Amino acid sequence: MASSPRRLAAILHADLAGFTRMMESGETLTFRHLKTAQNQVWRPAIDAGGGRLVGTAGDAMLAEFGSAGSAVSAAIDIQERMADFNRKLDEAQRMLFRVGVHLGHVIVDQEDQNIFGDGVNLAARIQA
Repeated sequence: MASSPRRLAAILHADLAGFTRMMESGETLTFRHLKTAQNQVWRPAIDAGGGRLVGTAGDAMLAEFGSAGSAVSAAIDIQERMADFNRKLDEAQRMLFRVGVHLGHVIVDQEDQNIFGDGVNLAARIQA
């Protein structure tokens, strides 16, 4: 088996604070708000920053950028767009995302273009 390529990437990892509590109090509504935020906030902000959404897992999102500056700008853009998004929601349903950005080497899975490695792990730890 050939080794997977490595590259330097700016990694943005986000996680929704209080997701379990939100799901327990309103599963369908929370899911609908999360999907809307992904489509109307996250994807446009990541695209505008020149990044790509690598994947989502429940309430977490992972994106990759070519530069740290682009990743940080996208993170700020996301938080500003989320503030606007949240103004339209009841306080208990507001989605507060923790975002971590890290510049590091990643391993790229050629099959699905997912990224792995210490760079991704550090971005996840930073957001926490």
